[in-house]
Amino acid sequence: MNLIIAATITAFIIVFFILPSIIKIGLEKNLCDQPNQRSSHKKSTPSLGGFAVFVGIMLTVFFWADEISVLSKYLLCGTLIVTVMGLKDDIVTLSPLRKILGQMVAILMLIHFADVRIDSFFGLFGIEEIPVFLTYIFTLIFMLTIVNGYNLIDGINGLAAGVALITASFFGSWFYSVGLQEETLIAFTLIGAMFAFLFYNITPAKIFLGDTGSLLIGLVAAVLGVQFWGYQPFVTGNAFVFNNAPIVVCSVLILPLFDTIRVFFLRIYKGKSPFHPDRSHLHHMLIDMDFSHMKATAILMGVNIAFILSACLLQGVILEIQFFALFGLAIGLSFLINQFKKNYDIDMAQEKQLLKDNYGKSETISINRKTGMTSTPRKLKIRL
Repeated sequence: MNLIIAATITAFIIVFFILPSIIKIGLEKNLCDQPNQRSSHKKSTPSLGGFAVFVGIMLTVFFWADEISVLSKYLLCGTLIVTVMGLKDDIVTLSPLRKILGQMVAILMLIHFADVRIDSFFGLFGIEEIPVFLTYIFTLIFMLTIVNGYNLIDGINGLAAGVALITASFFGSWFYSVGLQEETLIAFTLIGAMFAFLFYNITPAKIFLGDTGSLLIGLVAAVLGVQFWGYQPFVTGNAFVFNNAPIVVCSVLILPLFDTIRVFFLRIYKGKSPFHPDRSHLHHMLIDMDFSHMKATAILMGVNIAFILSACLLQGVILEIQFFALFGLAIGLSFLINQFKKNYDIDMAQEKQLLKDNYGKSETISINRKTGMTSTPRKLKIRL
């Protein structure tokens, strides 16, 4: 317990005190994320917050680990690769292909040298042990999805860091309960780093993670998920063993996992590249319905927690039923948010037409969506 507290506080202090300098340098050197049609922020904001997270995690693990194990060594090497790649992308922009190739190098290094692999489906769809060459392929695809998923959900204040907090808290608590010290250290180091970062990322955000940070925490979260999945057969008889590990891991990582799959399919369906940027993510739809960044973040974090609780409560149910229930619920929730967004857009169009009919074409009307009055602070301005 003392190690957990020490690691969490150490990572928090390092990240908390490095970030102001990075914010200052970012503003002075114009290393900022500029507002555009896709972005949800209104002003130029430094975007290299992930570098502070990397330094905090790296120094904390080196300082508090009894010895640098194979997992820690190759995780730090992998995070170094994605951090350098993310820094370059934040400054000069990399093509999606180059980013994917860099991520693949980092992930394959972890799979091959640190044995971070998914080698069993626990009987899901009748699949138990997986042939070694398939473990490489499946683990690579799974981890790539999670890494890029964190990158994709990093579109509003607090969301990626908040989801990472949930992920690290759940996995870290389990690792601690079964005595896996190394994984516990990594998870709670991430928790400390995320708490510090959120001080500067809640609205109004002073800094963003950027690709530097979102790819980094995505890689760490993916490793924690795969380790949780892989250790279950070795803790049999323990009160905290999960016989539905694949379902639990997917529920913990449901936002980056499902939202990535969802938007990729939508873009391909529309005849676009799966890497073509747009505003089809769940957090974008909430923002477009006039939710604030922090409200949208709170809603999605609440959804994440609800999925985790559901997976834990479903232990003992047939795995296939759990699988279809999990992703059926995710699809249903996505459909519901999409319908709310469509209804909102229809209401807005009707309201704009009504104002146009009543006030003509040259006036600017300021109204409140709920009361119809113009005296409240939160106003909707429509140029007719």
